[in-house]
Amino acid sequence: MRIPETDIRLFGKPESYERRRLGVAVSTAETVEEARERAAEAAGRVEVRPGAAD
Repeated sequence: MRIPETDIRLFGKPESYERRRLGVAVSTAETVEEARERAAEAAGRVEVRPGAAD
């Protein structure tokens, strides 16, 4: 992922359910708005791949 000053942290929990946080996107920028946009873009790029952890 090539979004400046942005990182994804996945928590690796063994199971998921609705509304359970499984990761977070964090970003820095000159403004809060820009940092939020970068983090939202990064979060939107995360793909769920069933069976990938098996």
